[in-house]
Amino acid sequence: MTTRALELRKGSADIAPSGSLSADMVEALRREPNLQIEMASGSVYNYLAFNLRDPKLKDVRVRQAIAYAIHREPIIHYLWRDQAEPATSVLPPQSWAYNGNVRQYNYDPQRARELLDQAGYPPGPDGVRFHLSMKTSTEETTRLLAAVLQQHLRDVGIALDIRTLEFASFFSEVTKGAFQMFSLRWIGGNQDPDIFEYVFHSSSIPPQRANRGYYSNPRVDALLNQARAEINLAKRKPLYDEVQRILAEELPYVNL
Repeated sequence: MTTRALELRKGSADIAPSGSLSADMVEALRREPNLQIEMASGSVYNYLAFNLRDPKLKDVRVRQAIAYAIHREPIIHYLWRDQAEPATSVLPPQSWAYNGNVRQYNYDPQRARELLDQAGYPPGPDGVRFHLSMKTSTEETTRLLAAVLQQHLRDVGIALDIRTLEFASFFSEVTKGAFQMFSLRWIGGNQDPDIFEYVFHSSSIPPQRANRGYYSNPRVDALLNQARAEINLAKRKPLYDEVQRILAEELPYVNL
């Protein structure tokens, strides 16, 4: 157990947010007679990010194929112990700017294969179309997620090579753009739609901000600039709605 979980168990801590505990730890603590677990919708957001400067990943068909290849239900059930729901946006559903009416990528490995064929990547004699690399930290849940994604992508002909690093080294390489794919999560900070400007505006390239995948779309920039200059929520909402529709089509992130 982590120090935080042990403190709860000993009674020297009274409360801990679930984002600071793994799903397995929550289940273990649930069995403690002196502890009570309260479950509610939150804003922790897990995602898979792409380096859009990469020759393969800059093709939206490849990114969409990867999204279709991922089977989220078993990830949520076995890895996150049913303590999560599939994400459809960076924003949580309870945000005033959330738009759930966007393109979804339900598990469809056949559609993934078709998109990869269209992108010019037929399977080779061994069934492999090409290799990709995913960087991850040594944190257990993140490593397990990478292993699951490796299997899902193998099923559609993508060989995923996983490189695991201590978190400081991992985050340094992600910030420098030294990756093809990586997975991280937001724990808070994503309730307000200003996060779109911080993560997806073309001016938000690291190290200043968090556009780590080098996403750039002039239309998205214009919508975000307009939304940030507008104080009327009723006028801001449709601007953020369109941003979310575009992001769901272009997939700089895959929501997990």
